[in-house]
Amino acid sequence: MSQQPKPHKLRSSRHAYGPGEPDVKYPRFVAGERRCPPEDVGCLPGYEMFLKAMGDPTHEEHDRLRDWYGGPYNPDDIDERFTRHAVAAIAIRRHAGKVAYQKSRPK
Repeated sequence: MSQQPKPHKLRSSRHAYGPGEPDVKYPRFVAGERRCPPEDVGCLPGYEMFLKAMGDPTHEEHDRLRDWYGGPYNPDDIDERFTRHAVAAIAIRRHAGKVAYQKSRPK
């Protein structure tokens, strides 16, 4: 399967905007609905075929793709704990960069 960038749709509520909290590192994960496609599944047609095959045990590609993925795949099963940690790691790196930049500025 070819490697193609996968688009991710981010949605926010207008009620989610407001002044930032001074002691919170941003960005932060608030909620999610579906997991993203697995790495290397291909672009949209590849992902559609993957979903169809994984959801149908009689599909000719089901066993091969299940082995490739490493088990069952449920697109609605988002791993919020993992996602929360991954986004928090981005926020920590971003904060560290800001701090380093501020320290490098002439006084």
